[in-house]
Amino acid sequence: MSSRHPAQVSISSGLDLEMSANRVAMVTARRTESIGLGPNGHLEFNEPPTDQNAPTRLVTLTSESIVSNGPYWGGDQQVPRQAVTAGMTLLLAAKQIVLVVSGKNKRNTLKQTLKGPVTPNAPSSFLQQAANVTIITDQDAYRF
Repeated sequence: MSSRHPAQVSISSGLDLEMSANRVAMVTARRTESIGLGPNGHLEFNEPPTDQNAPTRLVTLTSESIVSNGPYWGGDQQVPRQAVTAGMTLLLAAKQIVLVVSGKNKRNTLKQTLKGPVTPNAPSSFLQQAANVTIITDQDAYRF
C-alpha cells in the first residue's frame, strides 16, 4: 500500500472486483471529474484503443502505465498489474471535467486531444465532444 496516500488506496481481491467497479461508478457519479492526461492520451486507465462507451471495469495496466506510476508506488515492481478504472462513459457524463496537463513531454498528446481527430486511439480526444471541459496546463505543454 502506498505510504503517500494511504486513505485513497483501495486494494480489492479478485473476488470483489466487480463490486469495486460498481462502487467506483456510484461514488463518482456525476460531479466534477479531475483527471490527468496520460502520455499516450489515456484518461484514468482507459488506454488506447478505448471506445467512448467503455464502462467502469477491471483493466490490465500497460507497461507504460506501470513505469509512469512506479514513483508513486515505490518502484515499478510495487505497481499493481490491474486496476478498476472509471469508464469513459462515466468520465464523459460528468457535469464538469477538469483536465490537468503539464510538461513538454505531454505537448503532442495535448495537441492531439484538442485538435486531432476524435478516435479510440486517443481516448482523450473524446473530450472534444464533452460539455464543460476546463483544461489547466503550463506553457511547456501548450506550446504548439
